[in-house]
Amino acid sequence: ERVEDWYHSTNWMYYSKEKGRYIIQTPSLFRLTDTIFGIENEKGFVECKESKLRTKTIERLIPCIIDHKKLPQDLKNRMLHNICNRSSYDKSWNSVLAVACSIFKKYQLDYLNKRKVSEMLDTSTLNISYLYGRLLAVYEKLEQDALKSGASGNDEKRTTNAERLWTAYTKMPGRTLRILEEKIRPYKDRLKKNRYGTAIYYDKLLTEILNQLNGTESFGQKKNRALDENFVFGYYAQKQDLYRKQENK
Repeated sequence: ERVEDWYHSTNWMYYSKEKGRYIIQTPSLFRLTDTIFGIENEKGFVECKESKLRTKTIERLIPCIIDHKKLPQDLKNRMLHNICNRSSYDKSWNSVLAVACSIFKKYQLDYLNKRKVSEMLDTSTLNISYLYGRLLAVYEKLEQDALKSGASGNDEKRTTNAERLWTAYTKMPGRTLRILEEKIRPYKDRLKKNRYGTAIYYDKLLTEILNQLNGTESFGQKKNRALDENFVFGYYAQKQDLYRKQENK
């Protein structure tokens, strides 16, 4: 039963190369440890090279499974620090993002008394970090779509402004959002020229999220506070929702 509880409190959507699709699974303790304390190697895998630290971390995680202990908070904090430094993960980003979601899910179930943490988009959530995460996902996808619309193949693989400004955005979201909006403007214009309907959809979605953000309590005082783990959930859920709708067209 305790192993089952661990599974349900840490499972997330992971891409399976063997099955060629996303499946719900729980990362191994080795994978958790490597992602928390590792760095990306030349092959694109995140690996913790300090064997003693790796062993000690796994030993700290085992009681979470067999004794139903809470996730050590320093591990969650380390993972949040990692995920805020997106440029450190050139090839392994999607894998690191999924592991981060597993860790943050476990943390919120343990410490915030949440009954459920879902990977599905929640458009009613008024959490500031979550909404900032949603905005970042929309800006990233908008720019990607603009680059693909009537562009050369080389443009499609360019790093987006959302990716470049990721770290600054997590530290000072309100200020960085204004910079991002300026940088995105040419891509909005490009999208309106080549895919007008898509551009209008993004405009409406951005307006909706910004209105929610501006309507949150004490937003003026909190708009530049560093984001917490909820921004990762908002980013992930919004990104998946956008891709899902694109596939269903």
